[in-house]
Amino acid sequence: MRLKKLLVVAVVAILLGSVIPFSATATHENEDAMWIEPESFSFDTATISPGYEFNITVYINTLNASYSWQVKLWYDTSWLDAIAADYTGVGKSEFFAGLSTMPVSPVIDDAAGYVLHGESLVGTIEREPGSGSLFWVTFRVTAAPPKGETFTCAIEFDTQYSYYQTPALEYVYPNYYPCTVTYVWTAPPSPTLAVQPDYVEFPEYVDAVGEQFTVDVMILGLSEAWYLHNASFTLSFDDTLISLVNIEFDPLWANTSYSLVGGDLSVVVKEPTATPSGDVRIATLTFEVIHQEVSPPAPAGYYDETPLDLHDYELWDTTLQIPTLEHDGLVRIYAFVVLPAPYLEVESKTVLGRAGMRFNVTVSVVDLEEGWFWV
Repeated sequence: MRLKKLLVVAVVAILLGSVIPFSATATHENEDAMWIEPESFSFDTATISPGYEFNITVYINTLNASYSWQVKLWYDTSWLDAIAADYTGVGKSEFFAGLSTMPVSPVIDDAAGYVLHGESLVGTIEREPGSGSLFWVTFRVTAAPPKGETFTCAIEFDTQYSYYQTPALEYVYPNYYPCTVTYVWTAPPSPTLAVQPDYVEFPEYVDAVGEQFTVDVMILGLSEAWYLHNASFTLSFDDTLISLVNIEFDPLWANTSYSLVGGDLSVVVKEPTATPSGDVRIATLTFEVIHQEVSPPAPAGYYDETPLDLHDYELWDTTLQIPTLEHDGLVRIYAFVVLPAPYLEVESKTVLGRAGMRFNVTVSVVDLEEGWFWV
């Protein structure tokens, strides 16, 4: 008795397992139908950007013999473009595989927002009732939803121009199942306000006073989906060591301003001429070294340094503040060595002797200036 129960359980498990993997075709096998796979897409701005591409495939199921078919699909051109389409088989649809056909080229009209495709058999043959794929379409995302909003598009059948014909050339208008595409704005990763390069050094043998150097203030890793409209920051530095001599704004910004009070540079940029994305330059700053210690009297290896400290920064779209990271810079100025460097000299000496013989040489420090503070 127990053995019979086990066998029954096993058979039920096998039967259940056989029906779990089902396709959309199975759900439409009892109706005339045209449908799209996948039946939906869900995108967000944190994972895709304009330029992303995806594919759909159109399928059919017929309860009658068929001789030709035509499909017209509509889509939203405000944020989608159809960029390619073709049959799912080699030179013909998979639905008409093994049959002689009269192929045509698909029509893509991105201005009106539709894709039109079709196919016909040749001669007196016919396709038995059944299902199969017809053609695929590649779409490209062309715009991202504004902050806090969602784009929704139904890639849907035109019910007047989507049908199949029987061998008697009767039109059959099936049931239609569209594809829904949503594109949701979600907060992308935070950008970083940064000084590049983040380290500038003047070594001890460079007379740095009067020397100039440049750094860029950048917004790194900025997603287009932030829709940056304006940015502001203060950069502080030690104005006893370096001075700001020039600021050049990136042409991206239509509205720029700055103020300099001591060692505090405050900058505001607004109204970008294009949607900023990627690594975005705000401005290039040119500094000049105005002070450098001298060694001696400063000890060897002495240096002064000043941070290029970013603070009080804000990045905004038109209504919301963008969370932002920071990466500061540093300028290091070593004391200028004004005395000639001493060197070691071994006294030349010729020795005639044998292996194992010991002899002495004299090593001298040459040109050692008193200011080196020999210890």
